Amino acid sequence: MKSEVLSSFSMPWLSGLGLILFFTVFVGAIGWVFRRSGRDVYASMAELPFSDENGGNKI
Repeated sequence: MKSEVLSSFSMPWLSGLGLILFFTVFVGAIGWVFRRSGRDVYASMAELPFSDENGGNKI
């Protein structure tokens, strides 16, 4: 079934382009999450559940 669909597809290079595009976006998202400049932001976000409602002292 897959080969039948792909054989009637007139632009086979488009599936390769889509794969490269989504792989690039995925690698970019991983790089964005693990960048060094975001470490302080993520550390402060990790402490949010332990702070009080007003953002003051921690318990």
